[in-house]
Amino acid sequence: MPALARSLDRIRETTVPARRYGRVTSVVGLLVEASELDAAVGEMCRIHVAEGGETRTVRAEVVGVKESTTVLMPMEQTHGLQAGCLIRPADEGMSVPVGPDLLGRVIDAGGAPSTGRGRSGRTPGSRSIATRRRPWIVPSSIRPSPPASGPSTRF
Repeated sequence: MPALARSLDRIRETTVPARRYGRVTSVVGLLVEASELDAAVGEMCRIHVAEGGETRTVRAEVVGVKESTTVLMPMEQTHGLQAGCLIRPADEGMSVPVGPDLLGRVIDAGGAPSTGRGRSGRTPGSRSIATRRRPWIVPSSIRPSPPASGPSTRF
């Protein structure tokens, strides 16, 4: 019996909880509405779009939830997106590697380069924006007052 208990414990530890996939119900402007999607605001998802016998994925972020509808904002082109497309929560969050390789590059919101020099790789001194700590916020009681505005009295 102890062997069975150990096996069950190992299964519980390694099993990923089931997540509900969703389906696109409507596309209005830049927003995509989905039903049955098990995702929270700020979570990244992948929308599976079928095109000519092949399937491509479109990254999207959950920007709102109302009743049983989830509202997503796609991060890529939405051509071919239609009602019924499968949506699944992504296992990774949104991150962009930052470091010396990023200097002088123009990137989009997903970190893909617009300059044609290829995707920036992670170098030993780089780190992800998503894992950076928020800066310490100075309380207003000790924050210096802003300089006076208006016409200058200097000559």
